[in-house]
Amino acid sequence: MRVAATVAAVCALASCAVGYEFRAYSGVDYKGPTTTKSNPGKSTGVYASYIWKGTRSNYCVRICNGGSSLGWRCDDYSNNNIKFDKFIICAWDSNACDCN
Repeated sequence: MRVAATVAAVCALASCAVGYEFRAYSGVDYKGPTTTKSNPGKSTGVYASYIWKGTRSNYCVRICNGGSSLGWRCDDYSNNNIKFDKFIICAWDSNACDCN
């Protein structure tokens, strides 16, 4: 019982239960309709800003526009003014995050 309580306390302090989430907004400054994704895969649309929460999750997001990569984000990151048409969430060691 003491071990379980100790593990729970350590995890609470160290954020053992980590997740990830990508929010893409149709407008700049995080405004307009939102697409939210919290599982691996891709979404397409017309986007102008985003918020990525993925630190310590072992997942990353690739931002794409017109078939070209605009970059990777693995740690928490946001951009309030960027034109993109696709994002792909995949494991950090995956080869499945191609913009094409």
